[in-house]
Amino acid sequence: GVSDTSELPFGVTVYQCYPKGEKAETVVQKAVELGATEIVFVMSSRCVARPDDKAMEKKLVRLQRIADSAAAQSGRCVLPEVRGLISYKEACAEAAKAGCAFLCYEGEGTLPVRGILEEKKGAERYAFLIGPEGGISPEEVQIAKDNGLSLAGLGGRILRTETAALFVLSAVNVLCE
Repeated sequence: GVSDTSELPFGVTVYQCYPKGEKAETVVQKAVELGATEIVFVMSSRCVARPDDKAMEKKLVRLQRIADSAAAQSGRCVLPEVRGLISYKEACAEAAKAGCAFLCYEGEGTLPVRGILEEKKGAERYAFLIGPEGGISPEEVQIAKDNGLSLAGLGGRILRTETAALFVLSAVNVLCE
């Protein structure tokens, strides 16, 4: 049967700025496979897709179904929750409550994600924010910093929004378990 070994010994929340097209489905499915306990969609200033409440409600039902089937398929005993849309400010304030919280950013002033994860090893919860296709604005970087989030660099390449969460979750699996 499914044992607790299918779960990471801590919670991981992915705050994903809402992507366009089918990318939200990809992020949910893969993030669940990689152990995320919660996926929260966020509206930031550079999001291209801006669904209204009614469209988002329908979308969330579909995304939750995708999460449930990915959890079953990967043998998980916890069903991750998919929720949103929340504002970027709310996301930063919420993420800040985690023992390890950071914004993935391709600009200046970042620390390598490995260093951030290794320094906070043993946290009860990890939370990170991924920007949309258009990136994170300077104002949004400041909001993250004001909330106490670290700025994490993900290496020399700029990753697509739907790849970044999976890169970070893989690092969390390898470095923190």
